[in-house]
Amino acid sequence: MRKSFSICLVLLLLAIFLLPQKAFGDNSNTASRFSDLPENNWAYKYASLLEKRGMMEKDPEGKFNPDQPLTRAEVTKIILLEKGIPVNEEVTESGFSDVDLTNPYLPYIKKAFEEGILNGYPDGTFKPDGLVNRAEFIKIILQAHKQDTSNQATNEFSDVPKDAWFADYIGKALSLGLVKGADDGKFYPENSVTRAQAAKIICELMKKENTISENDLSFAAMSAESVQVKAYEEYVFAIINALRAENDLPPYALNPDISAVARKHAQYLADNNIKSEHAGENGSTPFKRLDDTGISYAYAAENVAWATSNQRSIMETLLQTHIDEKYGMMSEPPDKPNHRTNILSTFHNFNQVGIGVVIKNSNGSTEVRIVENFVQAIE
Repeated sequence: MRKSFSICLVLLLLAIFLLPQKAFGDNSNTASRFSDLPENNWAYKYASLLEKRGMMEKDPEGKFNPDQPLTRAEVTKIILLEKGIPVNEEVTESGFSDVDLTNPYLPYIKKAFEEGILNGYPDGTFKPDGLVNRAEFIKIILQAHKQDTSNQATNEFSDVPKDAWFADYIGKALSLGLVKGADDGKFYPENSVTRAQAAKIICELMKKENTISENDLSFAAMSAESVQVKAYEEYVFAIINALRAENDLPPYALNPDISAVARKHAQYLADNNIKSEHAGENGSTPFKRLDDTGISYAYAAENVAWATSNQRSIMETLLQTHIDEKYGMMSEPPDKPNHRTNILSTFHNFNQVGIGVVIKNSNGSTEVRIVENFVQAIE
């Protein structure tokens, strides 16, 4: 078993050492992706995913312009990009009297017309700058996704009569969870659809069709710092369970509630420039911090570590080990067995772990605080 773990551990070390240094270093880009849309805004995750995937763009000033209404030309481009429908950039004929060959949206308008996603008007125009209202946008997106909208009308909204042309589309969107009405019981179908509203409708429909997940949305909304912290915490968890596997022990389960406790203590240490200390705010102990959160356990323990962003420093601090540079193997210093003892649960049958990592830039260097809380959960 020792041999198989040695190989596993070497592979883990290689994986970490081969990661770009940026993943362990600079974490200065922690601001919102958009200068006008904070991370706690309801639309942020939708805007982030579509912007990351090139389906919607921010302007040269870094703004998403969430409240800006969408035009017919903009809608054609967004939907074709979201659907992955290729367009011919070398269009030689417009087909519409009000869309000339220099219009950057012409390839999308032409293709959307060919696909039956948007039609022109009887007078031969397309009205590319015309605004799209909420009812029209829902009809366009549902038809583009070939959703069955027959017999979907409801009495949910006071301003959406069941005999209105848009009633079935809005009813379908409501049943799919794409839209909600206003607090006054109205839907306001004639209001122009905004960029934020359109982003939500598109993403929620993609979720329903299983082309994205809620995790995709959450990850898209994560800041550079959050992505970095997530990578650290997954790395720490992998190393802990690799060490347990080497000793023929079952893996720990990662408990998000316990991780929240660990993360809070790591943040306290970082905020107070403390490298490694079990005592927390107001002298709290690891056990009190778990108790205050309502977590039930028979036994508990805590590892606290401080390291620089250097990968070897993190590994050695995490497991209180030394890494042999030639072979990538580890040896345990005899005077510092505690971290490994808790990881292996030598004295108590721990079965869950929470991991908290906080990264802090200090005097030009990056410091990492790592807190691991181990518990024997009460079933």
